[in-house]
Amino acid sequence: MLKLYHRIFTQETKKILDEAEINESSLKKLKPNKRQKTSRDMKYTKTKLKNYAAHAGFLNVPSGSGETPRFKSGFVNLPGSLSNKNTFPGVRLIDEKVKRRFEEYSPEKLKESTKWRPETSLGYYHVENVDIFISEIKKLYAASGSELHEVVERRIRNHLASNNNILPRMAGIAGLHAEVQALNHIISMTDTEARVASKLSSSYIYTQRLVGARNEDFPACHNCSGIINGLENIMTGRVEGHTRLIRRKSI
Repeated sequence: MLKLYHRIFTQETKKILDEAEINESSLKKLKPNKRQKTSRDMKYTKTKLKNYAAHAGFLNVPSGSGETPRFKSGFVNLPGSLSNKNTFPGVRLIDEKVKRRFEEYSPEKLKESTKWRPETSLGYYHVENVDIFISEIKKLYAASGSELHEVVERRIRNHLASNNNILPRMAGIAGLHAEVQALNHIISMTDTEARVASKLSSSYIYTQRLVGARNEDFPACHNCSGIINGLENIMTGRVEGHTRLIRRKSI
């Protein structure tokens, strides 16, 4: 069953990619001003896929006999900026040039590794105000038509705490990725009387790429691996060599 739904999920990802291609073909026929206005109303375009980056879905297999499996896809990354000009609320970027206070976080000071190293890619960010950070995440979830479940909120807070509020920029804003939204939906399901633990243990999460190696499985990043760490199952893997990057000191 799991392989079957992986194929179904792969088909759903392809539909998104195909829709983006069709939309791009339509936009090319329009004048620049009309093109810009029209593209805003399209859910999938090449530009929007770059921002979405990933597509996630899940399969929930109820334990009760005769119950139909629940499958849902269509989750994409929510926007969360880590740029200098529009930094996510509650966040401060760690400047690699600042040596005294932050030198222990500089790539030059970190242990060498031949595996994935988010710490040497884009640097780090520090969540200085967790409440403001979580509040903005809640707003983005609400804008997407969902409410951030208290269980997922708690997991995000725990992930921040276990990393002393310092996260790799390459992993994006913790909690906004597609697979965390899938997790949030699983826990929030109201069409079942199952308890949270039962919902999670019978759920399988899939994630695939919308950019780069498109339609290929997308392993969960450092943040998603830290948040999706309960009874639920990640079927498309975690980043190789994933570590918690727990800090001995907080800033």
